[in-house]
Amino acid sequence: MSRSNNTEIQNPSTKWIQWSGSKGILEVYNKETKANEELPMPFTFILLDELHTIKGFNEASEKGIYSNEVKDLKKQPLNVRIGKETIELGLYENIKDVVKVKGGKYSKSCYIAYFDENKELKIGNIMMTGSSLAGGKYKDEKKNEVEIGGWMDFVSKNKNEVYKKAVVVTLEERVCVKGANKYRVPKFTLKEVSEQTNAKAESLDKELQEYLKAYFANQNVSVAEHQSESIVKTEVQEQQTAPQNHYENLGFPTPSREEILNRGNDNIVDDDSMPF
Repeated sequence: MSRSNNTEIQNPSTKWIQWSGSKGILEVYNKETKANEELPMPFTFILLDELHTIKGFNEASEKGIYSNEVKDLKKQPLNVRIGKETIELGLYENIKDVVKVKGGKYSKSCYIAYFDENKELKIGNIMMTGSSLAGGKYKDEKKNEVEIGGWMDFVSKNKNEVYKKAVVVTLEERVCVKGANKYRVPKFTLKEVSEQTNAKAESLDKELQEYLKAYFANQNVSVAEHQSESIVKTEVQEQQTAPQNHYENLGFPTPSREEILNRGNDNIVDDDSMPF
């Protein structure tokens, strides 16, 4: 941004959605009340794009953990933050262990097209993390553990169709268990899309890609600024005057400790199940 170019990057999403494993429901964030509200199921959406990010909660500071969003984990660095402080900056492979210890979880930020109450197709976002991303395990009548796949498994099995059809989200009837904890996972199925709806979704995706192009360009500048600031901080550490880098949390609001605890078993899914 400069005096002559002061246009801020605006995320085009109009609805922010996440899964509550403890409640077994979809929740949508209400900006006016600053609270999560239940989103009725079945919920149908068209997947536009997926990005990688970090979400979580740090018990020591009692603050949420979040990062920027990237398309390529092997090439684009993640700036992982607690509040306004950067705790790790680098490629996922190099920082994931430290991030996990501090409470951060690998997540997928899914940009979608959905029909609003006026039956107009809009851009939204579903954050896949914890049980919605990795699924879970339930015990059958013989006490055998049975895997129930989450979003990652669903996309892997339908990678040739997930960008051609719509996705329907409902509640998986089987209850997952880990130790004494019980939690629910979402069930994903595919649905045909009309040519007219698909054309509108493609138009929205072009709008999304224009935003992401500017967003990623801004990330490159921010990372360079952060690295420069780190050098300054080292050279004048005794003065403690170097400015902080600021990444906007372009997604869900940073969760409070109460919100994390209320999500319950969403957070018992280990990053060990992630394929990275």
